[in-house]
Amino acid sequence: MPSGSMPRDSLASPFVGYPAYGAVHEVKPNQMLKAFLYEFSCISDQVFDKTSLIEEAEIPGYVSAGDFSDEPVIGNQPEEVDYDSRRFYRSFDVETLGVSVLEMDPSARVARAIGALWEKQDFGAVEKEAKNEISRALPMIRPRLFFNRVEGVGRRLPGAAKTDIRQKLALMPDTNKFAETNDLIEDEADFIIQAITRRMKQFIYPWDITPHLTFAVFKNMADPEQIKEIKEESNAYLREHPFGVALGQLSFRHKAERRQRR
Repeated sequence: MPSGSMPRDSLASPFVGYPAYGAVHEVKPNQMLKAFLYEFSCISDQVFDKTSLIEEAEIPGYVSAGDFSDEPVIGNQPEEVDYDSRRFYRSFDVETLGVSVLEMDPSARVARAIGALWEKQDFGAVEKEAKNEISRALPMIRPRLFFNRVEGVGRRLPGAAKTDIRQKLALMPDTNKFAETNDLIEDEADFIIQAITRRMKQFIYPWDITPHLTFAVFKNMADPEQIKEIKEESNAYLREHPFGVALGQLSFRHKAERRQRR
């Protein structure tokens, strides 16, 4: 055996994984979108910071600003507890936001159920096939959407099974405006689903293809009533300030649960 070579059995196995496959249209940020995200953060901080102050007041030995006087305070002083938004929610980076074309979860669920593992080339092949079909069959338009409300999307909030409060929030479009964009996204999703199905024979998408722009996720410290209040106030803002955005190119996104062949 030549010096420096390795036995075939010791070579790394090809990467395989359960495919989570999706696609989005990149969003071109504008001042109206940035203003909404700023307002959302202000609303959220106001709601969550009220709870943070209540929690501080319940700390044994806590002394509020109104309790200070010239008299010395006897006993241990509590450490200052600052509000930290990261404990309650996270807003996504405006530069990476995308309007959903195909969600990633359905393909991952089916792949795990049937034991379908993909190699690296499978991900690239699906993208190539879908792009070829889309460029051949669909018209070239400048996709745009007009957002006028906020809704919860994704999984239910952990620990809040008795409510329908979702863990994420998304901007939803007015379907009466820019109908050609909604048609385009539905057709793009159809071609991508066909390309996935050619490799994962039992894949059936749930066909609830509603374009939306997910922009925030709530953490475990948030409770359903707080999220409900934030959602209501965000929708009140949008009723006064609805806005449109231009969409960029179609972008494919995928990930895989790592697993090595034996």
